[in-house]
Amino acid sequence: DQFGDKPLAVARLTIGDAEAFILDSTSGQVISVSLANGDKKVIYGEDKDARRARPVATAFLDSSDSGPVLLIADAARNLWSYSAANGVRPLLFAAPNNLSITDIAVSGRDLYVLDSAQGVVLKFTAGDGGYLNAPTRALEAADLTSARRLMVDSDIIVTDANGTVR
Repeated sequence: DQFGDKPLAVARLTIGDAEAFILDSTSGQVISVSLANGDKKVIYGEDKDARRARPVATAFLDSSDSGPVLLIADAARNLWSYSAANGVRPLLFAAPNNLSITDIAVSGRDLYVLDSAQGVVLKFTAGDGGYLNAPTRALEAADLTSARRLMVDSDIIVTDANGTVR
């Protein structure tokens, strides 16, 4: 309901191994909540000096070069990783100049980015230090322009703001 003295507006909830992560659209922060004891702390916030923009999407990556991490995409098309051991770190991310990140998801180590403005889901393959290579188009369709959430497993699944599942 509330973190600090302000109510939360949960834009995204991501569950990791030991923590739940709340993307709060009111404050533009990502808050970690311990699954063991409920302790809460801000792990990511907009910071011009650190070149961190407002977070727009999160996804949990079970297996990376540094173990399980939370991936955070920001409004400036940057990608960050967070782990309790390493804190927040920038990842190399070959985001196209016209990319508008609506949501992100992972499958294995691959990163999928929903860009509803362009009606496309892009696939980024993991490499050393991030996602260095240009993406491939995993899915492109006119009805993706109304998509707001993305999930990837053996299929690519999107949901619209009105709850329609595709």
